[in-house]
Amino acid sequence: MKILLVVVALVICATAGVALLKQSQSETKTINTVDGPITATTNTVDPTPQEIVLASAEQCLAFDKLVLKAKNFVLDYLPGVSNPTLKDYDEAFRIWQKSKDGRYSEHEVIEMLGAYLGNNLVEELEMEWVVVTDKYGTDYAVRGKTHEVLSFPFSSVMKRIENNQYDFMAGVYYVVQDMIASGNYKVR
Repeated sequence: MKILLVVVALVICATAGVALLKQSQSETKTINTVDGPITATTNTVDPTPQEIVLASAEQCLAFDKLVLKAKNFVLDYLPGVSNPTLKDYDEAFRIWQKSKDGRYSEHEVIEMLGAYLGNNLVEELEMEWVVVTDKYGTDYAVRGKTHEVLSFPFSSVMKRIENNQYDFMAGVYYVVQDMIASGNYKVR
């Protein structure tokens, strides 16, 4: 079975691995969403052996606490937003990146927004938090409960900071949703 890396709009990685893997095939498609079209490029790569274990209850509770902080992050940059959407998180992230006002460190933003994105996938797309270890290292991910679909939300945020990109959270969500709905992935 091949592992897929997904790159969405402005290089949005929905299932970005712990480290970059050698690319062997590429396919681009457009996904129509309620937020507009999302362009996704799927790269098929050779499989890398991974150890995947469920995240502990304590780790999941820590993610829940970070999600609460993430909502405050949005409110700090978008006052008046009472029930933020993924697009609001994208906008707050963009404002944070441009302002560099020091209210939040890069590490805090990775933790808060990664936890928020991951929890969103867990709650809405029947996924679960896992810890993935391979030859590149260890990272938290969310995995489909019914299909072998992985997404690395903390790495997704970190890569956007490193590459000075934004407008990715909604894209990651819709790409993962499309991957699960496609039925093209191994059933667990």
